[in-house]
Amino acid sequence: MAGRVAPGARDAAGLLTLDQFEPLFAPLAMRHETREREVSPLYARAMGPRFDALPAAVRAMHEVNGDGGAAGEGG
Repeated sequence: MAGRVAPGARDAAGLLTLDQFEPLFAPLAMRHETREREVSPLYARAMGPRFDALPAAVRAMHEVNGDGGAAGEGG
């Protein structure tokens, strides 16, 4: 993707599909597979039962997997 993606750190999920990677894997001595599983959001795992005690708006903002993004102002 050289020259087609701006430089800089970011989540690379979605830049290439598995179909685009598979030909690159073929000559290598490696296997690959795709698995899907349910994963609790990071904050819920880190806080355990205390996560459920947070206000609904705070829980909703943190109930993401990957980069859901957030913005706000201190007050």
